[in-house]
Amino acid sequence: MLQSSIPYQSTFKSILGLLLLSFMLLGCLPQQANNTPLDLHNIYFYDAAGGVRYSVFYGEPRNVEVGGQLLTLSSSLTSEATEVPQLSFPEALYVNNFPFLETALQQRPASFTANRSRFTSDINFKANETLNEVIYYDGFFWFTLTSDVTDNVDAVLTPKRRFEKLQGFGQLTNSEAQALSSYYESLGDSLVIGLLPTNNAETKAERAIGFENYRETEVYIQRGIPLDEALVSTAVKRVQLEILASGQTEAIDRNFNSYEIATNDADYTSIWNVAHAKMLNPPTQPNLNLGRETILGIFLSSRPDTNYSLDIVDAIEESGELYIDVVLVENTEPQPLLQNTTTTSDTIYNPWAIVRILRPDLPVIWIRDANSGDLLGAARR
Repeated sequence: MLQSSIPYQSTFKSILGLLLLSFMLLGCLPQQANNTPLDLHNIYFYDAAGGVRYSVFYGEPRNVEVGGQLLTLSSSLTSEATEVPQLSFPEALYVNNFPFLETALQQRPASFTANRSRFTSDINFKANETLNEVIYYDGFFWFTLTSDVTDNVDAVLTPKRRFEKLQGFGQLTNSEAQALSSYYESLGDSLVIGLLPTNNAETKAERAIGFENYRETEVYIQRGIPLDEALVSTAVKRVQLEILASGQTEAIDRNFNSYEIATNDADYTSIWNVAHAKMLNPPTQPNLNLGRETILGIFLSSRPDTNYSLDIVDAIEESGELYIDVVLVENTEPQPLLQNTTTTSDTIYNPWAIVRILRPDLPVIWIRDANSGDLLGAARR
């Protein structure tokens, strides 16, 4: 019995040794973090200038080979980063010290064209292919133009306010939608974004290899909405207005445009006094009936050493909304500085106008550039 137990003990020790060796070897393997799922969202952007694909990665930091490229995915920028781009996705990984992998694409035909009339907010929209959804940004607010567009649609569309901006558009996450919305808002220009269908299942399946979750969003973008002078809405009505007072300077040095509606007599008096504060003998404030009319104060931003003026062209009512069309006339020639002054306040120009509109209880008045048709801002009660 004693002799027969020796081989058993030897075998047990051998097995124990192999287990210990296995654990030691496992400690030399890559950490499990590198084996966690990796997600990818390919966002395709096309416009008149060409196309580009943004590949946005989510997961744990690692090195990975995608399409023959060795990528370093990190959760933050390293000391080797040379620039901080304007657009980034907060929850995504950095790709070689950049918020996404950018790939140039071949130009494709325009998916649609959009333009508008000077006297209406409606959009003349012509689609050249199928679109899942179309969103419009006018430089201030987001709108939905239409959904499920078929080929060769040519129609006048009325924008519907879209408070969620780009959320729910394509396969964008909420954080991606917010990042893109903020980016386009920072450009300060109007645009129309059409969502293209992504139906190529075979190609999509190939791109999804190696990723736990894969998403695609493909859009065509038109930057700027040109005016079509032939497009006139039948709902346009001109509203009578009167310029009560105007000038080139006021008491307040403003770094932004201000548009104010007088909701009562006290507001009206305040607007009048602010506009005439620099005058030694201001004109008498006209008596008005705010129950039958609306008073609008337009105060433009300050510009030093540049003489420019404000002209009120027209008041247009469109589908219940009131638009005031204005023109800025600017003298671009250098203006001489006043002598013997300790400040530059006397060379500050900020045109203003107080307008009487024959419409009562207007909740909002839109201020529009009469030449370009762009919205400059809005006055609200």
